[in-house]
Amino acid sequence: RGEWAAISKITTKSILGRSNRRFLYAMYRQEYLELISRGENERAFSFLHKKLKPLEAQSKAQANKNEFADLCYLLTCKSVHDAPSFRNWDAATARDKLA
Repeated sequence: RGEWAAISKITTKSILGRSNRRFLYAMYRQEYLELISRGENERAFSFLHKKLKPLEAQSKAQANKNEFADLCYLLTCKSVHDAPSFRNWDAATARDKLA
C-alpha cells in the first residue's frame, strides 16, 4: 500500500498549480487501480468521482483514448487486467514510472 494521503497532500499544494494536472491524473489513476486490485470497489467508485472525473480531460492526452472509459469499466470487473487499457498493468512497475 502506498502513502497516498501524504503524496496527495504534497502534490496538490497550490505551488504545483495547473501545470501538473497530468501528473495528478497519473497519480490518482495509480491509486484507483490499486483500490480496484485490492477489491475495494466502493472506495474506488467514490475515488473515481471525486478525484479522477474532474481530471478526465487529462486522459485524452494518453496514448489510449479509451482509458477513462476503461477506468469506469473496471468497477464491473474482477481484475484490473480485464480492461484492455490495463491488461499489462503491474502496481510496482507503474509506481516506478511515477517516480
